[in-house]
Amino acid sequence: MSAGARCPAPALDVREVTVDLQPAGRVWPEMIRSRWASRAMRTETRRFREQLGLPTDAPIIATGHQPTMWHAGILAKYEAADIAARSVGAHVVWLVADQDAVDPFQVRAPVLDAAGALTATTVRLGPAPPAGVAAAMLPASSTRPTINRTVAAPSVGDGLDQIIRAYADHQTAPNAAAQAGLATADLLGELGLRGQLLFATRLAATDLFTSLVEQMREDPDGFVRAYNAAVACRPHAGVSPLEISEVNHRYELPLWRIQPGVARQRIFEEDLDSVPASELAPRALLMTALLRMAGCELFIHGVGGALYDRVTEDWIKGWLGEDLAPATLTTATLRLPLASTAPSERDIERAFWLAHRARHDPSILGLDELARRKRSDVDRIESMRAAGEDPAGVFQQMQRRLRAYRAEHAQRLTSLDDRAIELARRGAEREIARDRTWAFALHDRESLGAVRAAIARAFA
Repeated sequence: MSAGARCPAPALDVREVTVDLQPAGRVWPEMIRSRWASRAMRTETRRFREQLGLPTDAPIIATGHQPTMWHAGILAKYEAADIAARSVGAHVVWLVADQDAVDPFQVRAPVLDAAGALTATTVRLGPAPPAGVAAAMLPASSTRPTINRTVAAPSVGDGLDQIIRAYADHQTAPNAAAQAGLATADLLGELGLRGQLLFATRLAATDLFTSLVEQMREDPDGFVRAYNAAVACRPHAGVSPLEISEVNHRYELPLWRIQPGVARQRIFEEDLDSVPASELAPRALLMTALLRMAGCELFIHGVGGALYDRVTEDWIKGWLGEDLAPATLTTATLRLPLASTAPSERDIERAFWLAHRARHDPSILGLDELARRKRSDVDRIESMRAAGEDPAGVFQQMQRRLRAYRAEHAQRLTSLDDRAIELARRGAEREIARDRTWAFALHDRESLGAVRAAIARAFA
């Protein structure tokens, strides 16, 4: 595979890394030890871990994401899990939210267009999935794309090669989510990270999942009200309440029905008798609730997960009276060293102002005599109005001169319009250069090492 022409190293280098850990990394080891000691591997905890093939002789630190090629800010969670695990002798679990309806085969990359301007392209590692279908219900892909664009930084071409190769190595995976998860695990392994993949759909095969669903079924009204009360207490978390209808005795549950090639469907209590257990999957809050109840001693979230999982904590506490394993937040910002000559917003605004102003002010084109005559006309109009006279004749004369001016200098005026439009187009380069969401594999090893080093310092 060829990732297109390699461009020379760009002039602009933005490898500064910022990381955020909440709470501070230095307190994580004690949080893990405390949870491990307090649970003392209860029977349901041991059973849950055994059913998922997880170890029962060491604490577990879990983190995860959807089966996509995610960015360096998410990589920071995996680095933090590795560093924390080494400090307490814990096992690391990488959760893959394969019940989510995402596109596992899409990778964005910064490239240069024919004019040398910085832009973005989408590399497809497989067909675009039908809307709403869970990634676990999509087939793996054998697509090996060729990139015929000039990549915007040397590491981008190398990273695309690595991603495409990793996907190709797992084209016989049972589904698209597994292919993406295994490919990501390979890329993480090349960075020295080790973890055990756990696919969220497997959670539905555990006794704990079955038990919680049965409790929902026994008292759906009480369950849904407890869930919705937790949602209402944190409106900024972006979690939707479950549907409830007392008239029809219809209660929505935090479950998906997932089937091959079919958009996932919401599950109501009345559906449980007709939907095979093998087609049930937990939604986001139930997924992390299961892991934090019995599957780990610490769960590491990004910004979004840390927000919505506060709802999970309130819900489980209000419904079951249980405290979940602690959750922490880790994120980072790392940008690719992309060169951009994009104009500033001020330059763009001035270009549009000039283009507009030039149609009314000949001095913008250096036609000072014509501009002086217009100012004279304006002054005369104002004087006539002040004197109560009708300035219509003078105004019409001024407009005739302006029309003649615009016709005679149409090409120059159009050039100003074109320049403003071109600057606005190039202004988009600035956002591309500052984008932090490129796949982590598109960064060079030195930059990714800086992410780990910054997180390690947060644990010091």
